[in-house]
Amino acid sequence: MSSDNPRNLFRKEALTHLSVPEQLNHAIVITGSKSWILLGSLSLLALGIALWSIFGTISTRVEGQGIILPNNEGLYNAAAPAGEAYVSDLLVKLGDSVTSGQLLATLSNPALKEQIATQQQTLSLIERKYQNLLKEAETATKNRHQQVIKQNDYLQNVIKQQSENLIYAQELLEIRKAAFKKGLITKQEVVASWQQFYDTKKNIETTKKELLQNDMNEKAYLEEWQEKIRALDLKIKDKKQELDVLKSQYETGLHVYSPTKGTVTNIQVQLGDMVKDGMPVMSIAPSPDQLEVIAYVPADQGKKISTGMKALITPTVIKKEEYGSILGKVQYVSPYPSNSDSMKAVLKNTELVQHLTEKNLPIEIRILLEKDPETLSGFQWTSASGPPQLITAGTMVEINIIVRKQAPVTLFLPALKQLIGSD
Repeated sequence: MSSDNPRNLFRKEALTHLSVPEQLNHAIVITGSKSWILLGSLSLLALGIALWSIFGTISTRVEGQGIILPNNEGLYNAAAPAGEAYVSDLLVKLGDSVTSGQLLATLSNPALKEQIATQQQTLSLIERKYQNLLKEAETATKNRHQQVIKQNDYLQNVIKQQSENLIYAQELLEIRKAAFKKGLITKQEVVASWQQFYDTKKNIETTKKELLQNDMNEKAYLEEWQEKIRALDLKIKDKKQELDVLKSQYETGLHVYSPTKGTVTNIQVQLGDMVKDGMPVMSIAPSPDQLEVIAYVPADQGKKISTGMKALITPTVIKKEEYGSILGKVQYVSPYPSNSDSMKAVLKNTELVQHLTEKNLPIEIRILLEKDPETLSGFQWTSASGPPQLITAGTMVEINIIVRKQAPVTLFLPALKQLIGSD
């Protein structure tokens, strides 16, 4: 056995090596330079996204299809208003010059006129019934009030008499209590006096309740009549509102106005003809000052478009990625959806009309093209100079109209509010 201490299980050299580790003299690398660059890049990216969400803009657009035409070839349709009506008078003739908003024709609508008359008669009957109800209510409530007054007067007298009886009963009770203490009367006589006092007091309370109940019954009776009056008054208001709607439809459905300044080039109807919603009555050719785009968009999107809005027009014969789009401005939005007949009158191309109607593009809009004499095409483009070619009438185009601009952050606010609210 070794002479060394038996408790030393390790060699001396091993213990010395462990007490002085060689790695203590080496530097420790915490983060490399590439990591710092990556972290900085991500921070800048996050900052850029945050700034863009606040100060940037996102555009809401409406898209459609159309064709470029000169103003002297493109026609505006003076369309019939909503409903069915008959042409009663034509106020202009072919070749007449008209102004925007000028009255071109008047219509008649016998069916709607008869409906208005029937509605007016119904309203008059209800109004007479209402007046009779007011008189009946006044008489009934007045009579009821007189009855209540008489009943209350009677009950007041009853209470007065009962109160006097109560005083007498109380005095008698006190006298008999004293007599009983002296042994002059029996206990039964005292109990009888007490019972008389109690019954009289209870009768007073009962009569007072009857008095209060009379007032409550009268109030409920009055409220019943008021409820009948309110119900009939509400019915009158509803009928008046329905009648106003019919009258408004009738008034707006009696006139056909010119949508633009120009010349009457076609009259599609005759006196006595029936016309329906959006049916062309006349065609108006505007002054031939420059090219324009006649385009069609979906009905649900067309209501978002207003005159003066900016538009991007991309001819199908050029590459949008390379040359961009033509700048334009909306000058007309049809108030009514177009049908195939009115579209044919404008486009003069049955196949094109079929193509557009298949895509459900019934709202007609017109866009003026912005001019730029520095470009070959003569139009202003989103790119520097546009394509090296002419853009002529008859060119099919795709349109893009900006109807709203908003900061990106506003798109996330509703979801954020909902998330916070749900928490």
